[in-house]
Amino acid sequence: IKPKVLKTVSTINKEYSMDGLLGNNKVPALYVGNGSLMNGKNVQGLICENDIAAFSDIRIKKDIREIPDSLNKVLNMSGVIYKRSDILNDEKNYMGVIAQDVEKYCPEVVEEVNGIKTVAYGNLVGVLIEAIKEMYEIIKDGNK
Repeated sequence: IKPKVLKTVSTINKEYSMDGLLGNNKVPALYVGNGSLMNGKNVQGLICENDIAAFSDIRIKKDIREIPDSLNKVLNMSGVIYKRSDILNDEKNYMGVIAQDVEKYCPEVVEEVNGIKTVAYGNLVGVLIEAIKEMYEIIKDGNK
């Protein structure tokens, strides 16, 4: 199967259709939103038709250890709903975390790019898994 090459247009407020970009059993697509309109919505960010994956094979890891004090880390972080102040006329509600708060407990998932802090959200899964295991032990011990 020869992949379909899509021409990209990087002009603001140009109307795009999702047809041909996503779905229809085509080669997995990745769309980078640049403020263009797609189906009547202003698209900022990434849209991926398939999974977004990171290398996680044990063969490329070393010095592996469980994440300590996971429950305490999770209990000290907050999930928040917010509006973006850096996008003009954007009244959309977003959901996530505050990088500066996460950095206090999980600095491994926070980086700074051009003076703005970023969070590798997928990398928070490990601390969440370990926190659930800690909670399970507390619950299990409490039921004895």
